Amino acid sequence: MNSAQSLRALGVVDAAVPGRVPDAFFDLPFLVYRRDPRWIPEEPALLAQMMSSANPWFTGRAAHLFVVPNHARAAAFFDPSFAPEGEPAACFGFFETTGDLHATRLVMNEVRHWARARGAKRLYGPVNFTTFHGYRALVSAERGALPFPGEPYNPPSYPALLGTLGFSAVVLYVSQLTPFPHERMKEKRLVRDKCLADGYRVETLTAELWLDHLPEFHAISDLIFRDNFGYTSITFEQFAAACGADFAARFCSHSSTIAFAPDGSVAGCFLVYPHYGPLAAQGAGPDRVPASRLRYTSHLPLLRESGAMTAIAKTVGVLPAHQRRGVMAALTVGMFERGRSLYDAWIPALIRDDNPSRRFIVQPIGERRYALYGEQLVDD
Repeated sequence: MNSAQSLRALGVVDAAVPGRVPDAFFDLPFLVYRRDPRWIPEEPALLAQMMSSANPWFTGRAAHLFVVPNHARAAAFFDPSFAPEGEPAACFGFFETTGDLHATRLVMNEVRHWARARGAKRLYGPVNFTTFHGYRALVSAERGALPFPGEPYNPPSYPALLGTLGFSAVVLYVSQLTPFPHERMKEKRLVRDKCLADGYRVETLTAELWLDHLPEFHAISDLIFRDNFGYTSITFEQFAAACGADFAARFCSHSSTIAFAPDGSVAGCFLVYPHYGPLAAQGAGPDRVPASRLRYTSHLPLLRESGAMTAIAKTVGVLPAHQRRGVMAALTVGMFERGRSLYDAWIPALIRDDNPSRRFIVQPIGERRYALYGEQLVDD
């Protein structure tokens, strides 16, 4: 019996990618979340494209899919340059399970076997391709929390299940829900004013400005994400493909900010998004907008009709040459002041738990916690 026959005998369907994604891999999340109105549905066509040869990630890297139909699935990823703790490592992502422990063990054991065969000594996840994209699992959230596109979201059982499977949390993260932070703005405005007096200027970051300065933002993205666990740089071509016109059309062109240095170069930026969850969640019914089709200009009016407006303060960074000069404060004040007339609340999102910036919000009215999990691989 060959390897593929052995997997089928166990009930595991596997597929090498780039290549055709098994139907059962597409189907599983719709079974897991069929009764969850908060889930933002996965888009099979988008996933198929990501798993095709059109995705530049596959150059020099390897991936494989495993699924027990109707029960559990995971993708395995191996990048030879990924060694966050000094040892070659693999990742598992697109992890979903109905809770069947036997089926989930089968899938994850196949992921481990595949990873070890490529020389991996550790396994981390959930990570979808890289930490530049989607990763982490949701551990807890405030009552009634509605996920925003790109936020880790999963059944509450997943953290304990990952523990049962042998994984432990290696990095923790938090998102904090807050109203307008009046007291913090007082002190930040003083820092902002000094920054502006030194010749910096802060403007609203529009989609047009983003595209005009895409090479500078590529450099800033490396700065922003370099502290991500195991982050590996991406080329400008990869960045442009992921963060081009469609990406720019989704962020808030009212409250996002860009800082220019006295010489006119880009010093930093702060990207803000409307909380598109009310439009993209499964509970929106037949009028639901797929996350990939959300656009700030066309969908902001629909969000206003849906009720309270929340801003997702997600991505901020300042180039090293301009750090400790008040640029971060200037970007932050500009973001909050521009958004004050539009949003009722803000979510500084997906911050590492040990990042000092998480202390900016003194008394959040809600918190969401996430974790990245890992384990040491042992020989078969």
